[in-house]
Amino acid sequence: ANEEAEANAGMPAIFAVCEAVRTWLADNNVKGLDDASMHAQMMRKAKDAERQKAQAAQQFESQKKKEEMTQAEKEELAVRKRREEGTPVTDASFTEWWSKFCAE
Repeated sequence: ANEEAEANAGMPAIFAVCEAVRTWLADNNVKGLDDASMHAQMMRKAKDAERQKAQAAQQFESQKKKEEMTQAEKEELAVRKRREEGTPVTDASFTEWWSKFCAE
């Protein structure tokens, strides 16, 4: 960070210095994520955000599959209903069918 600051002396280069500090922290702060350092907090927040994003995506896919299954179930229900209803039998349709059946 000192080298970066000296290289950018006299210039408005806060981003370059901050990036060098962040990189140094990421490389050199190797303690476990159980300590109370700023780096550990930053890493925990990043992991939590990533975990929540993955969970939200998984829930979205799960919901999408449920909706698709619901649509498939609706179609299957409609097919079953048509099979159960079939052709309604009336006296006229039965008489017509009976005469054709007897003719065979």
